[in-house]
Amino acid sequence: MRPALCFVLSELQEGLPVSFSREYAAKDLDLDFVDLKYLGKLTVTGTAEKQSDILHVYGKMTGRTEKTCARCAKETAEPIEKRLDLYLPVQDQNEIDIINELRENLVLDYEGPYTCGGADQEECQRTISRNLAQHSHEIPPKSPFDVLKKLRNIKKENH
Repeated sequence: MRPALCFVLSELQEGLPVSFSREYAAKDLDLDFVDLKYLGKLTVTGTAEKQSDILHVYGKMTGRTEKTCARCAKETAEPIEKRLDLYLPVQDQNEIDIINELRENLVLDYEGPYTCGGADQEECQRTISRNLAQHSHEIPPKSPFDVLKKLRNIKKENH
């Protein structure tokens, strides 16, 4: 079952803020990327307030992420805190589920491939060297001429 964060509009009084707090597993929200994983629960806390034909939801999302460097595969964990400020139209609706907006906010914040870079660049290079040394026996040596041999064989097959 897909998670939800619903507000029943008939239960909200105009101008009267209502507090909420929910926890979600990142896998339930389909948030994991190859190089970014959400660790543990994602906590959403805030306030919802009905204002004439708008539902204003504001607060924050907190949790922990683990980024994987695209160059050296070093994993770095860090806390996240994302501000939440949504204005949603309420016309002709009985309830509003904001879970898709929460997920969308987090997905749109994804910056793409992460690299250690900056002051950690030397550490990144050391990690790459260490990884290569540990796994070099697993990778068979390749000749740079292997590609040319394959192309020659393809050419022969086509003629």
